[in-house]
Amino acid sequence: MKDTIINWLFWGFVLIAVVATIYGAITSLNFWALSDLIPIVVAAYERSSWLFRTYNQIVAWFKNNTISLTTTFHIYCTQDFKITDLSYSIQKSLNTCHITFDKGSIQEINAEKFEQTDHCQFNLINEHQLRFGLEITRMMDNFDETELAVTLSYQLSYKQLKSTWLQFKEFKDIFMQNWKTSKERNDLTINMANSDLSPFYRLVLKSINAKDLSNVNLSFKEKDASIKITEHQIYISSSSSQTIDDVIAQIIPMTHVY
Repeated sequence: MKDTIINWLFWGFVLIAVVATIYGAITSLNFWALSDLIPIVVAAYERSSWLFRTYNQIVAWFKNNTISLTTTFHIYCTQDFKITDLSYSIQKSLNTCHITFDKGSIQEINAEKFEQTDHCQFNLINEHQLRFGLEITRMMDNFDETELAVTLSYQLSYKQLKSTWLQFKEFKDIFMQNWKTSKERNDLTINMANSDLSPFYRLVLKSINAKDLSNVNLSFKEKDASIKITEHQIYISSSSSQTIDDVIAQIIPMTHVY
């Protein structure tokens, strides 16, 4: 209750100060007076998580650095595994999502090789000329249940992050139409090592001299998601793609957090 009252008083003061400063600058035609807003804006930035997140997201959007995105969905098969079913799911997903095989890529599963290695890989390109990889790995658990890990790996610009995640979800939904799974699991990794940014979510270091810290490793749970944050990278694993939607929307790309 006390914190709520303090917040209301703070934002009331900010609103009055902003309105008074702008009004005074306009009526006196002294627009240098707007510089008085700087300490107010800085104070609001330090106190408001929304302003803090939005500002850093806008900066990252304009910088538009190259990032790595790795997305995986897991299928815990409750049916007999057949390579023909796998080939069908791949082709149907590609056709529906307007994705084609890139030049030089293999275009079908070698059944004999897959039986030996439990692995296959393709190079793809979508309608926006974004090239990426598709990798499928088969594993067996202790209950003789077949697990398939289907991974799409991208190098893309920051502005393409949300649209690429949406395409991944569409690919997954089409792929899964031909499979029954005993449980859901989705993994996502965002790596910004090619830029000066680090993706943060919920937990952010803003203490004095925080940039001098090293070996930062944050692990926590959010709803049904497990989240791990290290320098330049965030990893999310969840049974719900909706939870990952929410995390992506609130990720804060920052330049100085250590």
